[in-house]
Amino acid sequence: MASNNKQALRVSSGLTSDVLKVRDVSTTMEIMNISTGSWLILPTSLASSLTIQTTTIRSFTSTNVSPAPTSFADSNPVFKNADKPINSSYPTENSNETHLDTFDPGSSLRQRRLFKKYDDHSFNIPVHEIINENIITVHNKSAFNSGSMSTIIELDDDKSSIDFQKAPPNWEESYQDFVVHSATPINNKTWENWNGAINISPDAIFEPSTLEELIDIVKLAKENNKTIRCAAQGHTISSLSVTEHYLVVVTNLTQVTMKEHPKYGWTVTAEAADLDEALRKHNPPLALESAVVFNTFRVSGVIATGSHGAKTSSGIMSDQICSMKIVTGSGEVCEFSEDINKSEFNAAKVNLGLLGIIYSVTFRVKPMYNLRMNDLYIPVNEWLKPHIIKNLVESSDGIEILYFPFNGFNQSDPKPLDPNRDLVWVKNWVRTDEPVSFTQQQIQKTHELQAQGLIQQFQFISSILQTPKETPNAIAMTWNALISGGNTSFVYQVPDALHFAASEESLKLDLVEYGFKIDPDFSNVATEFSYIIQSLYEFAAQEKFPVNYLAEFRIIKSSEALLSNNFDHDPEALYCHMDVGTVHGTPGLKEWVQLIGQRLFEKYRAKPHWAKNWELHLNVNHYLSDILSNQIKQFEKVREKYDPDKIFFDNKSLQDIFSRVLGPQKSNGSKKMEINDGTGVPHPLRFFF
Repeated sequence: MASNNKQALRVSSGLTSDVLKVRDVSTTMEIMNISTGSWLILPTSLASSLTIQTTTIRSFTSTNVSPAPTSFADSNPVFKNADKPINSSYPTENSNETHLDTFDPGSSLRQRRLFKKYDDHSFNIPVHEIINENIITVHNKSAFNSGSMSTIIELDDDKSSIDFQKAPPNWEESYQDFVVHSATPINNKTWENWNGAINISPDAIFEPSTLEELIDIVKLAKENNKTIRCAAQGHTISSLSVTEHYLVVVTNLTQVTMKEHPKYGWTVTAEAADLDEALRKHNPPLALESAVVFNTFRVSGVIATGSHGAKTSSGIMSDQICSMKIVTGSGEVCEFSEDINKSEFNAAKVNLGLLGIIYSVTFRVKPMYNLRMNDLYIPVNEWLKPHIIKNLVESSDGIEILYFPFNGFNQSDPKPLDPNRDLVWVKNWVRTDEPVSFTQQQIQKTHELQAQGLIQQFQFISSILQTPKETPNAIAMTWNALISGGNTSFVYQVPDALHFAASEESLKLDLVEYGFKIDPDFSNVATEFSYIIQSLYEFAAQEKFPVNYLAEFRIIKSSEALLSNNFDHDPEALYCHMDVGTVHGTPGLKEWVQLIGQRLFEKYRAKPHWAKNWELHLNVNHYLSDILSNQIKQFEKVREKYDPDKIFFDNKSLQDIFSRVLGPQKSNGSKKMEINDGTGVPHPLRFFF
């Protein structure tokens, strides 16, 4: 029997021989071609939002169309009951004029319009003319389409030109070729990412809420020769979500399912949902081993870009998953896991949206436990020593080192800017059986106060972007308020400890991150942290203040995910992830990023974070194509298998990086550089700077 949410529609336009194109009225996207009198099966929600477009009314040799004069409709009367055949176009006594007949199926009246021919290849067409308000609307927005003139007839369920009938039994099996499901774009035509740096107007934006919708969107893209990129909450600052065609926003995919698992104990399968509360409310309460700081990030975006938390042994978030399902370029749902195919799984774990739309991800989870979170504020010169950092890492579940630039600024001192007065914020977590220090209500209240403070800080810093010399004083004031309570040590449940900072979407920051392999003695961690501070003071001496928020270091294990920025064949290798945040639009950021990036690229073959501002670097595509060459070749075998038509390969930066590896190698103007990969062995690398 027919589904309750679908209806059968017989196209009854009165045109007996034309092939009709079914389009979405808001986007004019072509859905399918049908013949008049055919059955069209579609959801009720679409019944009033389609157009039928005839394609063979009249052929012309010209594609040059100019708008009709304002008085055109008034000066050219409608001829009813015309004696000429329907759909005919014929010359008038004046060879520079042409008539076109259209047909009103409700009243069986022919409607005639006079089109003025100004020269051999140009016609004036009414831009928008209503023939009969209750029956047909003729738009003629693009009158010449591949040499044919088109009349668009809007369908609405209260117009007599539509004949709604109950679908016959088993119609879904009998009329599969005519089934249109729910690939319906939203009305909004623009999309902006979190920090406002990216604002796009693609052909269509979709917000699916079911797997069926995802599949239909892919099929629609194939039929219309469109490409697809995806987004979640929009926290990706790079161009990964940019497209001119179809943008699929997955935040309405919210299903979460927990199961006992014979191999992993417990697993949770999530679409794009927020997992923490669902896991906490489960019986027994469950938790992820690691998580990103902000709890507003969504699963699919975190996985696709290789994002991570601060738990050392957990690696990136993708290393906590045991399987994932992706709607690939064929519209099929394919599962990836280590048990099915390990090499393909390592490609899928950080796939940058190149394999398809991530539908669901299954994580290994554990029964809820507690972490003691220690926050210490220590002079930089006392703490930033390799053996101290190494000891802390080895005695903790995770660490994070945060630095607010110029936090020791003292306006009354003869030397107000002095790095020797600066403190570093050292945060670490240790598993404990002790009870939690706060109730959920107290934590929620704390986060509300944190959010208010973050907003005030952001507004304060934003207000001085045009007077950058005030930056040190502004940061020092913020820092002093932050540390006013002194060192602290409290116990939290895992998600509350890992999401230690309030998520405040109104903060618009530019973020840059690099991952590099740590030396066995941790000396390069101390060296590079010190250099960050040194470089910021050198810029300050020139009255440049490119970083006005914070710099932070996290240390996590390597990953086998091919495109992750901590990829390594050694599963015990540790990587330092250096992250910098500054208010969006801060002057001088690009210059400073070029300096830091080139240093880390040359010394350690560092890799940037895909979700952050990696495209700020000059000629970064050249660099990444070289250091990722082997991984890209392996990844491409998987990508080509699941998206051979490149429906999802719609990103200019990634296309450039991949083509340099897979296509003809172009090295004109390149120079050879010696790159140290952190092992002490020079590595020949070709790229441009």
